[in-house]
Amino acid sequence: MNRMDNIINDNCVYGWKTWALYGILAACMVLLPPLMVSSGLPSIGSSWETSSRVFEMFGFCSMAALAVVAYVEFQRRRSAGLIGIVSVVLFVLVFGHIAMLVSEYTYKSCDYDCYTNAADAILHGRDPYFGTGYLYPPVLAESIAGAYRVLVGSAHTFGVKTTDAQVWSYIFYLWQCAQFFLAIAAYLLSMRFVKALGGRGVLPMLLVAAVFVFNIPLIRALRWNQANLLMLVAILYVLAMGGKRPWFAGVMLALGACIKLYPVAILAPAAVTRRWRTLAAFAVALLAIIALDGSLGGRFDVWRWYYEFSQGFPNGFPLASVYRDNSLYGIITKSAWFFSVGPSFHNAYAVAMVLWRILAIVAIIYVAVRAVKREKSFAACVKSADACETAPAETIRFTGHCMDILALALVLSPLVWEHHYVLAVPIVLWSIMCRHRRKPWLVGIGSLLILLPPSFDVWLFSYHRIVGLAMLIASSSPIVDLVEHQKNIDDLQVLG
Repeated sequence: MNRMDNIINDNCVYGWKTWALYGILAACMVLLPPLMVSSGLPSIGSSWETSSRVFEMFGFCSMAALAVVAYVEFQRRRSAGLIGIVSVVLFVLVFGHIAMLVSEYTYKSCDYDCYTNAADAILHGRDPYFGTGYLYPPVLAESIAGAYRVLVGSAHTFGVKTTDAQVWSYIFYLWQCAQFFLAIAAYLLSMRFVKALGGRGVLPMLLVAAVFVFNIPLIRALRWNQANLLMLVAILYVLAMGGKRPWFAGVMLALGACIKLYPVAILAPAAVTRRWRTLAAFAVALLAIIALDGSLGGRFDVWRWYYEFSQGFPNGFPLASVYRDNSLYGIITKSAWFFSVGPSFHNAYAVAMVLWRILAIVAIIYVAVRAVKREKSFAACVKSADACETAPAETIRFTGHCMDILALALVLSPLVWEHHYVLAVPIVLWSIMCRHRRKPWLVGIGSLLILLPPSFDVWLFSYHRIVGLAMLIASSSPIVDLVEHQKNIDDLQVLG
């Protein structure tokens, strides 16, 4: 590690005063906008719908907080020269970009209505999977129901009169605030991730910033009020910090898995690489979350309902002509429906299901073969490498397994909308950082196909994200090669 890296690392060690300052700023960003809107001050207005005013005030407060953060970070990092300045400038740009998306483009989506419908069902003791459109583990809906109870209870305690509609609007506001902070956390963890891979200098930082600014899946996740960002943060934490904090990495995976099941895929690489502390923490945290969830809710019926619902998912033949579902299941079944005529769609569906299962088995075997090759090359690498080179080889081994299994999860999931591909962020970063030398055109085009095209429903052409994902995996060798890895990293150090 060079002198500049040491300076940056020293500046990144925050004392309690800095953490307290940032915590206060974050709290002000969340708490002040509703107070400003309800204050009735003549200096506060809005040229749009009244419901959007609180998000406009969030934009104002976020920019004020960003000014303070930028000043503090410039003071801390200016001794690092160009790299320190660029890191702050990029953070300001990404922070401002995400704040703009939340402030300017926040609307309640039908997907978010599914979450609140399920939460309302839980509040009234009903099955949240019946007639709500809710598809996920119960923790998300129960957390929203818990937030409702807390807000109503707080209002009663302090004698504040509020309507049911106002409580739900506050919950939606808090939801979008959480989305903002999760997106910022994902950006910072992505910076850590590329650094863990060996990236140094300005170019890797520019790469991460570009991936977060030019990212349609991220925009769609925010626009449709989706719950994917917590999963992304959990996965990125394991990739970036799992070696240093394995226990907390397991807890993060458990939290992510309680929202949707994608983070569970990371357990396989953790088991192969013998990360027992992470696995143990995951198991304990998951059981604790389920136990706490059941005790606070006063019942475990909701988990039985979820189990019964999951047994039949996906269920039925897709008759809607929506082609943006970039799962293998969606592509095959919707293509079969597209070509079927009249009653023949039943036969087409049967054939499609057989084909889907065959291709799913092929994909699993393909990833398993890559894993075996990676393990063999890692064992050979460890035997021939010096002790100081074991850690980089272990990083290549673990992250390689994670990229393959995460891509496999996206391919095999029965429903993968465009916003789910925000989970491909680490795959894009890893492919560019570690595998661009072999087939640069595949890596570049594959990354662009995932990140840049807007959403549309045109049969075949709407499947560009899964094509891009396949290109990234096909372009990467499963072999652990320290020399090749270092050449890839050196290519990205041209600016420091």
